[in-house]
Amino acid sequence: MHERKQKRPVIKGMYHLFLGNTVAIVLTGISSIAVARLLGPEQYGLYGLALVAPGYLYSVVQLNIPAAAVRYSSKYKSEGSRETALSFAYSTVLFQLFLALAAFLVSVPLSGLIATDLLKRPELTIFIPVSAASVIGVAMLNVTGGGLQGLGEMSKSALVSVVGSFVRLAVSVGLILAGFSVLGAVIGYTAAYTASGVTGLVLILSAYKHLLPRNFLRTIRTSLTYSLPLYAGSTLGLFLSPFQNTLLANYVSNQTLGGYFAGSNLTTIIGFLGTPIATALFPLFSSFGENKEGLFDAYASSVKYGALFLVPATLLVIALSRPIAAAIYGESYAFAGSYFAVLAAPTLLVGLGSLSQGGLLNGMGETRKSLMIGVVGSLVATGTSVFLIPLLGVYGLVLASAIGTTAGLVVSTRVLAKLFARSILVTSVGRIYVAGAIAAPVVYPLAILGAPAIPTVLGATLLFTALYVPLLALTKALTPKELSTLEVYFMNVGPFSALLGLLLRYYRIFARGQKLQPDPVSS
Repeated sequence: MHERKQKRPVIKGMYHLFLGNTVAIVLTGISSIAVARLLGPEQYGLYGLALVAPGYLYSVVQLNIPAAAVRYSSKYKSEGSRETALSFAYSTVLFQLFLALAAFLVSVPLSGLIATDLLKRPELTIFIPVSAASVIGVAMLNVTGGGLQGLGEMSKSALVSVVGSFVRLAVSVGLILAGFSVLGAVIGYTAAYTASGVTGLVLILSAYKHLLPRNFLRTIRTSLTYSLPLYAGSTLGLFLSPFQNTLLANYVSNQTLGGYFAGSNLTTIIGFLGTPIATALFPLFSSFGENKEGLFDAYASSVKYGALFLVPATLLVIALSRPIAAAIYGESYAFAGSYFAVLAAPTLLVGLGSLSQGGLLNGMGETRKSLMIGVVGSLVATGTSVFLIPLLGVYGLVLASAIGTTAGLVVSTRVLAKLFARSILVTSVGRIYVAGAIAAPVVYPLAILGAPAIPTVLGATLLFTALYVPLLALTKALTPKELSTLEVYFMNVGPFSALLGLLLRYYRIFARGQKLQPDPVSS
């Protein structure tokens, strides 16, 4: 009973994040689709390159302050000091705002250099100052989101993202239709993050009710003491994406870049499921303190439930990548489906803990070990990118990233195994992979028949689901305890309750009469 009371708020928070992310992703998706269709692959590639500069800037100013905002806001709130938690969150937001503003001012005179020498696109010079201004909003958004999550205000954190997505849709599409083309899309991008950041700041300030934070300098020292070791380990990781895009800009055409960016956007289909789960894990792991048994049980459950949803979703989108790209962006972007498939593939590592291990280490306060793991993964990805991108273009980028992720995961698994003095592999997730691996090849032929894209995607998804759920039951992927947990924790998740309940009842039809595996962790 105590376990259920402890986990229920986390599930509720996941629901709020899931619902908020659903709305934000739908709005952002509509915006991305409209922008891509209106601009076409070549101009869309140029638009994507215009956003490389703020990626570099945010990498410099981030300092992993959002993680500190989550940890200490959650810590002070759990200790009964909500006022201190609010003050901490507000102080970190102001600190990030000052840093981001300084970075933007420094970048403006360098716009021509970045466009001409770094990205080999002189025509980007006019766009870069506009896109660079987005770093201010991005910095505020991430810290306010972290602070609100630490305070347990998951619905408000979700609201911040929704506001930005709505602004992005309205401004980007409106300006492109008005004839501003790539510039209109860049202005919409910057306006969206600015709106999100300001909304988050207003929400925290309205709760705190003081214009000046208390103990500002002490808060920043505390924050940096915790976050800088994490940042040191993640610095290369933060630079990795803009660095890889810079390399791509030197070796591939704008049209290829447009297809790659479109494929990258499609990975939000998977993030739709993974982001709220991953976001809710850090506060959960932090709440266990030194209770390693509770930590391990929470970790094992997160791996199992993450794999339960993400593995089939990933296998399905890989099988249907081409018709999905054509259905969403139009036939001119059908070639982006192959990029989407390879970009989605690394998500399959979720069953090995890729979604959970970072949050677990950070929640345990193991910042030095996080630093080491981050450095290993980023170094491997950076080094392999230098060799693979010139040879393979987009596929080289994806391969390099996957190699780096795998290297970091191997090190992380060994570190956690030593900390827990036991294997941390959740072997029962293998049944989930088996079920998905059988169902996906059955629907793949539908993707290459040449039928209209939208009916193909809808029909194949229904067929996959009809096959996957019985296969889960036949492989005994869920234990009685896990099945009961799903029924209890997802019975009040709004409009998703009916769908989840239907799937669980469908599962029970095929599980009836079977003796399910009793061990929820290591079976």
